[in-house]
Formats: sequence, C-alpha cells, structure tokens
Amino acid sequence: MHAAEMVGLPLLPSYADVVAKGESILFGVNYASAGAGILRDTGYLFGRVIPFEEQINNLRKTLGQLRGQLHGNEVSRYLANALVFVDIGANDYLNNYLLADYYLSSHIYNLEQFADLLITLYRKHILEIQGLGLRKFLILEASPIGCGPITIHNMKCNATLNHIVAMFNTRLKSVVHDLRSNYPGSAFSYAPSFQIFTSLFDNAEAYGD
Repeated sequence: MHAAEMVGLPLLPSYADVVAKGESILFGVNYASAGAGILRDTGYLFGRVIPFEEQINNLRKTLGQLRGQLHGNEVSRYLANALVFVDIGANDYLNNYLLADYYLSSHIYNLEQFADLLITLYRKHILEIQGLGLRKFLILEASPIGCGPITIHNMKCNATLNHIVAMFNTRLKSVVHDLRSNYPGSAFSYAPSFQIFTSLFDNAEAYGD
C-alpha cells in the first residue's frame, strides 16, 4: 500500500472484494497478499497467504471475467494499456529465509543461491503475466527489511539485513534490463524504492514529520 502511494498510484480494491462485482474490475484489482512472497511456502506461519503464483492464477480468473464484459479487440487494448504494479520479494527473506527454525531454505541455499532462486522464479512469473497480454510493468525493488519497526536499533537500520535484500535487488535490476531488451513490445519500468525508503529514513528530519 505505502509503495503504491510513494509512486502516485491509487489504492485498488483487493481481488477478494471485487471478484464477483462485475464492472468494478475494469478499474483495477489488487492481488497482493500480506506476508506472501515469491515462494509458495513464504509466510505460511502467519495464516492463509496467497503466493505470487496463485496471485497470477487469480489474475487469469479476472481476465476470464473481462472477456465476458469486453469484446474482440477491446480485451487486447485494455490489457495493453493496463499497468501491472509488482512489489514482492522482501517477505521471502523476512517470512522464510531468516526464520531458520521454521523453514529449510537457509539450510539448503546460501544467500547468493537463494537470491538466484527468487529471481529465476520472479522472471518466470513476470513473463507469465506478459504472456496473458499485459504490456506495461512497474517493478519495485524489494523493501529494506533492515529498516522495519522490529529490525531497527537506536533509530538505525540493520545494515546486514539491508545488504541481504540488496543482493536480490541487484539481480532484479538486471532482469528488468534483460526484459526491456528481449521484449521491446512491452514496457518494463524499474522503481528504486529501496533507495527511496532508506533515504527517507536516514534523512527523516529533512522531510519533516
């Protein structure tokens, strides 16, 4: 929610709210799920979460509804002009890799390998969405988990945790560059939200309360 506001996007109703409300889906749908991530098991400790893969399946259901409301080339035009806003990845660290007592990921992968795993799946899922006919993407960096309420100390971010996420973001930026090069018919924009957030945190007084 806050990430969307940072880049000036309106807040959209959730998929669960609009799934059966007909024309309301024409104005946009939020498929996000609090605590969820790229990996299917991320966040399961906190209850029912909807991983990235399942969010895309919900998108497919929405497209089925759209085809019942729009006709012919209208669907293609609508999808080509829609904006896909993607902000995911941080929870795979907070609610998975860093919880070694509950998840196996940190026992199986080192940090480099884990970042590679996430990015491989991330790219695969973005291309799945693109394959459905959507053409405009705004891709945000994973947020600085070291600046969260439970990870800061003496009003300082946890540099170690932020470095871990930065490894993911470095790969994500390369993926976006690759997508731009290989899919010229689509637009992939990269938002350095990690840098924006840390700058705001480190210079809070300059920005006011």
